[in-house]
Amino acid sequence: MRDRPAASSDLRLRLDFVERLLGVLQGVEQEEDLLGKVAQLATGRLARACWIFLRGEAGEVHLAQAAQAGSADPPRLPDRLLEQVKALLGPGPHAARRSPIRIALLEQGGSTLGALALLTGPLPEASFEWALAVLAAHASAALAGARVRARLQHEVQLRDDVVVAAAHELGNSLGALALQVHAMLGESAARGHDVPRLGAMDFQISRLIALNRRMLDSARPGAGQFPLKLETVDATAVLREVLARNADELAWRRCKADFRDPGPLLGSWDREILDQIFSNLLSNAMKYGHGRPISLSLRGSRTTLRFQIEDRGIGIAPADQQRIFEKFERAAPIEQGTSLGIGLWLVRRMTQAMGGTTGLTSAPGAGSIFSVQLPRKTPRRPPAREVPT
Repeated sequence: MRDRPAASSDLRLRLDFVERLLGVLQGVEQEEDLLGKVAQLATGRLARACWIFLRGEAGEVHLAQAAQAGSADPPRLPDRLLEQVKALLGPGPHAARRSPIRIALLEQGGSTLGALALLTGPLPEASFEWALAVLAAHASAALAGARVRARLQHEVQLRDDVVVAAAHELGNSLGALALQVHAMLGESAARGHDVPRLGAMDFQISRLIALNRRMLDSARPGAGQFPLKLETVDATAVLREVLARNADELAWRRCKADFRDPGPLLGSWDREILDQIFSNLLSNAMKYGHGRPISLSLRGSRTTLRFQIEDRGIGIAPADQQRIFEKFERAAPIEQGTSLGIGLWLVRRMTQAMGGTTGLTSAPGAGSIFSVQLPRKTPRRPPAREVPT
């Protein structure tokens, strides 16, 4: 029977190890960094040497990391250790072998990721076995998490690559179309004819080219950073233009837009970005408003401008209300073929670029109220912030 001082010392040692383990693994996201941290921790006080083996997708086993106490050089790989690890990772029952090198499997979610081999150190055997098991369990979970993050990052990169390729192709087609429309406008002007719809088409093509450029920017590193061209802008006039430009689509979707003109509301903003914010939110309301009325309002104080748009459509569940502001996200599969899921992401990033905040109030079946609040004078270097409302 162990005496109380020895038991107390062992308990303190175990608690200290767990505390150090959690501190070392916290915030480590890359697999290579994670393996280095695990080996460093293992050879700190637990073992004299550490070898970490990983199993590849085809089942092959390789040494991924090694470290030894008191030296920056990796330890020599003991004879037959790799063969022992391969045998343990292979099929069938395995008999435990007693030796100075103890091996623990790295397992997570029913899958064996690899093995952790430690050369025993100064700890009592019971404490060493306990620490090895705890280290292997936490390392397995962290390793599985790092691989999930890496896979998601790879998928996001592939998706962004597709967006870039599509945006380039679309840009080429839009450029050719713009040249054709400009030529037609030139011919009409030469003949003294005024074709309003042709001018409207030219304007819409210019907007599509600008939107395509922003879509391309959204897939590049540093996406969401918008250079500002600040000038004195009347927000009311911009919103009136957006409504007039979308009059045909509002009629086609049978959405009545209710906007009470508050008169001029001047501020220092980027006109193109302000137009895009209003347009994206109106487009979102038309898509998900199910033909019901849409209410829009603009209010200004001495220092701020507040824009609000309310639809009476399907609404958004609380669990989705932050997610829909992320890139390529939608709360519902409506119009999947025409919605890329970047409209609200752009709204939030553009609003933040001008020092403002976005808000959303919604519930399933009760419609949605989106709001944007901007300072009347955009700061030159606004802080990146977001305050949910």
